Amino acid sequence: HFDFIIARLPHDYESRAFHILPARSEAWSLLVRDTHPLAHETQISLGDLSCFDWTIQERGSPIRSAIEEAFASSGTKMPSQITNTSSLVVMLGLLERSDTIATLAEEVANMLTSPATNASMRVLNLDREISVSPYFVIMARGKQLSRAAERLLDAVLARF
Repeated sequence: HFDFIIARLPHDYESRAFHILPARSEAWSLLVRDTHPLAHETQISLGDLSCFDWTIQERGSPIRSAIEEAFASSGTKMPSQITNTSSLVVMLGLLERSDTIATLAEEVANMLTSPATNASMRVLNLDREISVSPYFVIMARGKQLSRAAERLLDAVLARF
């Protein structure tokens, strides 16, 4: 019932039923409090991270899948202590009070670590990039957009 959506295409959908336009990739960061033992280290490996508590989105989320794949492909055991949440408030509370490692979109992590926020958090300097599946602008094939929807789509695509 939508003119278009900005989303990832679920694996169980038939992609030929849709007109799919690339939108963008989503970069993610690992955030810790400034006093975390690894906060000021460089070239941190996944092995260095596996002994710490993690706060991460639920199983099946794009970042969780990317993290699990990164650990598996490096032959490193996943952390045993994981708090599952997508709540930014819960993540911030845990970051403030513990040595947990939180996964956040790069834009959010940059905002939380900017000098303007006076936050005492840091983005970890990993020795590898963790790739998350990109998202797309998805429309049903053969659907005629209204003029308003076309203008909105043009504005959205100009931002990517």
